[in-house]
Amino acid sequence: MPDAQVTLADQVKVALTAEFAAAKAEAPAFSADETLWEYFHRKDVDIWSAKNRLLTPVLAFDQFEEIFTLGRTDDARRERSRAFLAELACLVENRPPAAVREKLDAGVRDPLRFNYDKPSCQVILSLREDFLPHLKGLKQEMPALVHNRLRLKRLSGTQALEIVTRPAPQLLAEGVAERIVEFVSGGRGGSAGRRAELEVEPALLSVICRELNERRRALGQAQITAEQVSGNRREILTDFTSAAWPTSPRRCVPSSRITCSQNPATATISRWRLRLSFPESRARSSISLSRGGCSASRTGSARSAWS
Repeated sequence: MPDAQVTLADQVKVALTAEFAAAKAEAPAFSADETLWEYFHRKDVDIWSAKNRLLTPVLAFDQFEEIFTLGRTDDARRERSRAFLAELACLVENRPPAAVREKLDAGVRDPLRFNYDKPSCQVILSLREDFLPHLKGLKQEMPALVHNRLRLKRLSGTQALEIVTRPAPQLLAEGVAERIVEFVSGGRGGSAGRRAELEVEPALLSVICRELNERRRALGQAQITAEQVSGNRREILTDFTSAAWPTSPRRCVPSSRITCSQNPATATISRWRLRLSFPESRARSSISLSRGGCSASRTGSARSAWS
């Protein structure tokens, strides 16, 4: 668990450093007291995969609404959240932070060290729809929020089937993907036409797939079988909520994903995991870097069912 004195931006940098190493990606180290904008705009910063492919990080902050809830429970957290939002805004809008500008003007930082037009990374913010007013409150600092939004609606049965099957088809026994879609929607598909008419809640699909995969792992099986899907949604959701909110206080948070791609529109190269947390919090809080996809305010990350 990160120390209360560690900033949220520092959590990103520490986790990135660890995950770059774990993925055997070649990336320059962060300098002391360096902002995210400085790092991603340094001329010497290029991130290469183990296969010698240039990577473009896409930072996807999941459950971002928690910066407006857990991040505001006391004065210390409010200050940490304010500082992080200010640094994030500079990264999104591609402008040097005020402290960096002062150092450049004073000659403390070498202006020739940076490439100001460098396409450094992309940012996705994923949050619940009822927190959009809070997000809009940041539009002066981050005007891009107003122009890049996508609402994640219910999926059709056809879309849900693609989400279930594409990430890891080898984990599904024959016919199981269709069973999962029907199981989550509460309806029957049958033909492709009838399946397209089904409505599937994305969040529920994610939970069901995650729990089915956890059960597969616990049983030591190579694939999810039809028998595992034959239970009921209430049982799976009960298991999920019991694991997510145990009765005893916990200070850890669930890990999420980091993904880098050769290009934001191309195939994923590697997946990593990191954590962003508010110290001594029981609630779940996470941050991930992921390949670009659907978002709401570049805000809603596209996530595979089998991460």
